[in-house]
Amino acid sequence: DSIDIVRDLGDKISLRLIDILKRSGDWEPAKKNGSPVASWVRFPYKVLSLRESASSSLLVKAEPIEGMSTFIEKFYKNFQYPPEALKAGLSGDYELNFIVKEDGKITGVKLKDDPGYGVLTSAQRALNRAGTWKPATQNGEAVKSSVVVPFKLNLKEFRTHI
Repeated sequence: DSIDIVRDLGDKISLRLIDILKRSGDWEPAKKNGSPVASWVRFPYKVLSLRESASSSLLVKAEPIEGMSTFIEKFYKNFQYPPEALKAGLSGDYELNFIVKEDGKITGVKLKDDPGYGVLTSAQRALNRAGTWKPATQNGEAVKSSVVVPFKLNLKEFRTHI
């Protein structure tokens, strides 16, 4: 039932922390040989200044200007199944990784676990034709950010649309 503050930071921060702990619900006591015993629990905490708190929460991710669903639709519409991949019967789930620069341009396109067969080249072409991107922002300033877009190659589905 006792709460001790090891280091008081002032500005009623200690009182606020005590209030938070008291409202956190019922606690299960420590036990020794099956019987409840008194124990100490240490809760480290970090108090952010208003500036730190605001800057960490004002990150907005990069996104396609026309929205993600339109982007995905255009990506698949523009993706051309590489002939080499067709011959090999290639299907599967992949991740396209790239950077959206401060000006919204795409760079550094990579395909995680690239199977070869021209899939990366076709994915890059589809990515470039699927629409432009709004860069990520932090504190209102455009910043470079990495983006991961999963996509699926489905040979059966592709052949039904030929």
